[in-house]
Amino acid sequence: HLLQAEDKSDLRASYILRSDDVVKMSVYEEKDLDSVVTILKAGQATFPLIGSLAIGGLSLNEASEEIRKRYAADYIRYPKVTLTVTEYATEFVSVIGQVKEPGNGQVPIPQVGFLDVGSALATMGGISVTADPKNIHLVTEDGTTRVLTYASIQGDLGRLKMKVGDKLIVNENEFARATVEVIGDVKKPGRYPVDKTGQMSLVSALATAGGLGPEADVLKIDVIISGKTTSYSYKEIQTGEAGRVVVKGGP
Repeated sequence: HLLQAEDKSDLRASYILRSDDVVKMSVYEEKDLDSVVTILKAGQATFPLIGSLAIGGLSLNEASEEIRKRYAADYIRYPKVTLTVTEYATEFVSVIGQVKEPGNGQVPIPQVGFLDVGSALATMGGISVTADPKNIHLVTEDGTTRVLTYASIQGDLGRLKMKVGDKLIVNENEFARATVEVIGDVKKPGRYPVDKTGQMSLVSALATAGGLGPEADVLKIDVIISGKTTSYSYKEIQTGEAGRVVVKGGP
């Protein structure tokens, strides 16, 4: 248990301060100097007597030492400075496109440790049925793009670390907007999306539309594929080879 406590202490001490972090500073036996300040975007924080000091990008230990030096130089003999983070700034990466739970597209980076590609994608529920599993882009903050596959993310590439400002873009597959139209005397006429193969069986298309309506002609159901019309009976579609006829999605 002692080792675990030491490990946590080391993590806190080595935490790198960043803009929007809120820090509390105190100096032993100098209550008037107690202060709680927010680190500005430029990395500056202002403390009593010593004024503005650049601590963004420093560890807690490094920042404490810089503050101690400032007080020791002009104000206090042998100051003992304690610096803690009372509120951590939250930084994000973006995961957008064809994911199951898109939300606002933002995934927070842990305060300690890191966020990898696999974890970021899992936070969004993984890829959706409209995604192209072979066309996922990792765009880093400097504009570099790397093309990943869903399979590779499940493997070694899923451990790629993401940094603030990075984007993971899950692109659509080519049939994402393709539909099959079912019209006439069916219970739910309309256009229905096909799956990532771009195809749907005839029996599935009819079932998706809720089946036949009460006035439907069970002996003549017209199927138009690439401009060619073929007629089937309802029985042929439900129990015969006709049900496995493939209709392709279109715009």
